[in-house]
Amino acid sequence: LEDFNPEKPRDANRARIKQLTFKPDGHTDEPIKVWSGDTLMDLEKYQALKMKIVTIDGREYLLVEEGEFSNRHKPDWKSKWIVLKRQ
Repeated sequence: LEDFNPEKPRDANRARIKQLTFKPDGHTDEPIKVWSGDTLMDLEKYQALKMKIVTIDGREYLLVEEGEFSNRHKPDWKSKWIVLKRQ
């Protein structure tokens, strides 16, 4: 997360989530993704992804864990984060 720099965006085409619209009552524009508080649930992959909102230079960004959790990862493995700019 500390590496995020809005002036140097990374390849957005590789992100699993390209955009997301949050609706009332925990719904999103994707039926397989629902949210509660700071957690986004991916019902297709059975994952609970942490979310954080950060403000940089007056712009809001939503950071969402990318997921891909597995017992094959080493103990020090950390999920990557997807960064979405608020529209």
